[in-house]
Amino acid sequence: MPRLAGGADPGVAAGQAAGRQAPARGPRGPVGRPPWREALPPLALLLATGILSALPDATLGPATRAPAAVVAAGGAAWLLRRAAPGRSGQAAGRAAELARREAETARDEAEAALRTSEERLRLAQEAAGIGVWERDIASGRALFWSPEQFRLFGLPPGPAPLSREAFLALVVEEDRRRMRFERLGQDAAGSGGTLLFRNEFRIRRADDGTVRWLLGLGRVLPGPDGRAGRVVGVNLDITERREAEERQKLLTRELDHRAKNMLAVVQAVLRLTPRDDPAAFVRMVEGRIAALARAHSLLAEGQWTGARLRALLQAELAPFIASGRSVAIEGPDLAVPPAAAQPLSMAMHELATNAVKYGALSIPQGRLAIGWRAAEASLIIEWVESGCRGIAPAPARTGFGTRVIGSTIRLQLGGSVEKQWTPEGLRCTITLPLERVQAGGAPD
Repeated sequence: MPRLAGGADPGVAAGQAAGRQAPARGPRGPVGRPPWREALPPLALLLATGILSALPDATLGPATRAPAAVVAAGGAAWLLRRAAPGRSGQAAGRAAELARREAETARDEAEAALRTSEERLRLAQEAAGIGVWERDIASGRALFWSPEQFRLFGLPPGPAPLSREAFLALVVEEDRRRMRFERLGQDAAGSGGTLLFRNEFRIRRADDGTVRWLLGLGRVLPGPDGRAGRVVGVNLDITERREAEERQKLLTRELDHRAKNMLAVVQAVLRLTPRDDPAAFVRMVEGRIAALARAHSLLAEGQWTGARLRALLQAELAPFIASGRSVAIEGPDLAVPPAAAQPLSMAMHELATNAVKYGALSIPQGRLAIGWRAAEASLIIEWVESGCRGIAPAPARTGFGTRVIGSTIRLQLGGSVEKQWTPEGLRCTITLPLERVQAGGAPD
């Protein structure tokens, strides 16, 4: 432990152990304040005062309670000057040891608190998927990347952040112009040296090549000269949010398009439905609009991404299924897009209406089987009625319902309709281009 020369002025802070020397003071310093107090930083002064208070006055000579302090190597060493003869070594040693232990305890507690704080911050960043970074504006050089920042870009955490060139190589080309940190410096200069910024851009992950949307938030901070010197910020993965926003936009456009189509279909139904029997006219119009409404409800449940073909058929035939009629619906799982769901619903409604009037659904023993399958690039739907022997021959002319089915399938879906009247009943085969009626993948 460094010792002061016996005649040294008590206002000198012995900084020899740390390679520093405090400015010399007068014998008393400020009025009413011992000069040694001026040589100590606040925390050291507090500890020194406590140490001196704990020492018996008898161990020290008068006017000898003036310590000078050296703060070095993360701990405090205390020098007591001019102790009473024969006891100076003992007093100084006790004070120095006590101060050393206090300093080590304080240092250990501070280091533990720092480790806890860093761990808490790391866990929060990992849980939220937040990458932290720092970049020099003038050179564009990255100064720091957190482990989570590496993971956002599909990279293992490394000892050094990516270079500017390596970073820009992972940014989608059309978004690279947003990475001009020099412009941030210019903007910050115009705002007085600091600037908050927000940026959304796409990257292509290094590990699997997937494109992800990132949100960058940060602040431009001034350097030593007062100018914008560095950028400190965070990145968050917002891919799911951007995809949801895009789906919302598509949904809004689809709803607008569907609403206009619905009105056009209603107008066509009103125009084409025979009006010689007002009561029959009302029933037919109500039935066809109800069929469109059922398809609309199924599409809404699927957020207008499509409707399951099985659910569409079950909705049209629900009254007959509930009444115990023999209705079988069999086929692989298939989702049809909105553009195909409403025409198919209308066609199934017309077939069901004719079956109620003239076919299998008009008699207790009648049976109806509906199935579908994929054949090369086509979807084939078969409507087969049986148990109708002797109730109705093939119609002599093409009715309105048949015309609706034909025009709906051919004009709106690019398909074809083939009808065969057998002794057992109607067999109707509808062939559609698979690409026009497939929303959720090919049938299993």
